[in-house]
Amino acid sequence: SGANSGEFYCNKDKQWEVKKGTWKLADAKTPPELRRGLWVDRAFRTSLPDVWAAGDCCHIDDGTERGLVETIWYSAKRHGRLAAQSMLGDRVAYTPPVFFNSSKLFEIEYTTIGQVTDAPEGSRAVLMTHPKRPHVTVRVVFDPESRAVLGFNMLGARWEHRLLARWVQERRDVDWALNHLKDAQFDVEFGRLPLDQMTRQEVAQR
Repeated sequence: SGANSGEFYCNKDKQWEVKKGTWKLADAKTPPELRRGLWVDRAFRTSLPDVWAAGDCCHIDDGTERGLVETIWYSAKRHGRLAAQSMLGDRVAYTPPVFFNSSKLFEIEYTTIGQVTDAPEGSRAVLMTHPKRPHVTVRVVFDPESRAVLGFNMLGARWEHRLLARWVQERRDVDWALNHLKDAQFDVEFGRLPLDQMTRQEVAQR
């Protein structure tokens, strides 16, 4: 896992990524196959026999032309557990769950679930804002045809990501999700958003 140089760069999709240090392996006596990282199959096996890799140094062959790169620690934990099972002889075929990331930046909580920055072309979103708390926003991304929820992007409060991810998996209607947002808030002191005081507007997501 890891093998990062710690340098950031902007990829062709205009997203910031950590520059991996896996290029150093190209000079090895028997180098593994390298693409946007160590090329591994869905069982985290590299092109070298009896060599596995996990974490953000990996470029996973998921059957698509682009492949899959996951750069957050939640993913690295899953990779490591599954790579260990694969080493022990278990049958592993990794399929990533609904995307999730959550953290706290300068006292501001944020949570991202599902498709937000990578939502399909033409996606719409309901943006909720608070008149007196500009750092607090709720964005619910949805498909305009089916009105199924695609993702959530939340700032300024803590949320139950498992519940929100389930709504994405179940393709819940956006209006239903908005009416049930209160169920997905963590019940922490001073942490619940006054959803009834927030304004809503529909905006283009992409």
